[in-house]
Amino acid sequence: MTEAVFGIDVSQHRGAISWPEVAAGGVAAFASTRILDGDTPDTRWQANAQGARDHIALPIAHARVKPGDQPARAGRFLDMAATIHDLATVGLMVDVEDQGVTVADGMAFCRAVHDLAGRWPLAYVPAWWLARQPSGWALPETPWWPSRYVPEPWTPEALETIAPPLHPGFGVLGPWQFTSSGAVPGVPPPVDRNVYFGTEDELGRLLRGETMSTLWFPGTDRSRDAHLDGGSILGGPPKCLWHDTETDGVPSYSTDYWPNMTIDPATGHTWQHIPADRAGRALRNISGGVQTNRWNVFQIEVLGYANRVAFHPVMAEVARWLHEVRGTPLRGAIDWLPYPASYGATAVRLSAAEWNSYSGHLGHMHAPENDHGDPGWPFPIDKILEVDMPLDDADKQWIKDRLEESERRVARYVDHGDATVQGSGNHHIRVREDLAALRAILEAGPPPVPFVVDADAVAQNLAANSLFLQAIANAVADEAHQRGAE
Repeated sequence: MTEAVFGIDVSQHRGAISWPEVAAGGVAAFASTRILDGDTPDTRWQANAQGARDHIALPIAHARVKPGDQPARAGRFLDMAATIHDLATVGLMVDVEDQGVTVADGMAFCRAVHDLAGRWPLAYVPAWWLARQPSGWALPETPWWPSRYVPEPWTPEALETIAPPLHPGFGVLGPWQFTSSGAVPGVPPPVDRNVYFGTEDELGRLLRGETMSTLWFPGTDRSRDAHLDGGSILGGPPKCLWHDTETDGVPSYSTDYWPNMTIDPATGHTWQHIPADRAGRALRNISGGVQTNRWNVFQIEVLGYANRVAFHPVMAEVARWLHEVRGTPLRGAIDWLPYPASYGATAVRLSAAEWNSYSGHLGHMHAPENDHGDPGWPFPIDKILEVDMPLDDADKQWIKDRLEESERRVARYVDHGDATVQGSGNHHIRVREDLAALRAILEAGPPPVPFVVDADAVAQNLAANSLFLQAIANAVADEAHQRGAE
């Protein structure tokens, strides 16, 4: 299960609030206080803004939209909030739900806040209100703060199973207002309570506008947002799973089996349907079995057919982006089979335990509880993972440790004549010299990826001079490749 952070939103209607008591109650890590109601300041805006600022980890300021001059009201909202908060760090929210207010009013207010503050506010827009509007929300830069009231229990486990999916037209899912009749120490009841599925740090980055670039591939087409995603990420190391569509064009996904992204390798066009912090729905998931869709896997459908998926450089760009924003290793330590040999229960399909621990890139053919064999083989996984990345100090140390292991094994034979080592004569001295030279390259400075090419050359040299060290040399080169790519 993902972590959950609880919070409240308040206005003058709650009366006097004891903010130290709210903080001591431990059930409100974030609090949104109303500053402006249309043209009218909330009668308790200063006291509540100061109380949230001084006692709550993540304070948020919000304004309620009414018909009228939205840019002017947005400017006033921010000017008032700035007298209490640091606008660079306080969360900003726009409340859009009144009769007479249009989608255009709400989006105009949000745009004005963005233009003045330099970041997008969260948009509190109830789904019931959206359903009554003649046009839909179309501002994918805004995180969505939905409201949908549910009965108790209000535990993280219970709430997560019924959380609303991301509504089309918004960027990512923010906090969810799950009741208007809660109880929180220090606040006169009833209280609006909210939950955010993630960590407090993640919510803080979302509120400060630091999240959107990490959830949507830069420049991706957002015109085909999923109507339903697979839910929150439940755990597991990060993976990227590749499908093929078995079509020439973009599927309609009318059955709601959405991936996170679709790529056209002929043009390099990408459509991202689901943000990187939410699960896709393109894998079979058996009730009571292993978690497939929600086990930290970003799913990509590539237009094309099994055994014939083409490559476009954007596929490598997406892999690099996933490495940066989700920590998905740039490796695919797994075997691939051509279709139809890849269909069904095969030697390459992972067990539940293997799936739970695997991290890196893989295909639909590898997913447990599934029988599909896409994308088959050949598949351009080598080109997808072939990126130019410098080796950092941790990479250098990791490779040096491997090399030192090899040197010790060579020295054991050269100095002591280890009878288990097969080889001949003084070639092993040459091997030791080559390994020492390779270590010197590493120690000289932070090498770029061309060092890995040097490792290949040394491996070939070692293999030519020593049958014994062929396996060691190749392993060092392979692991240097892998480590350099991660």
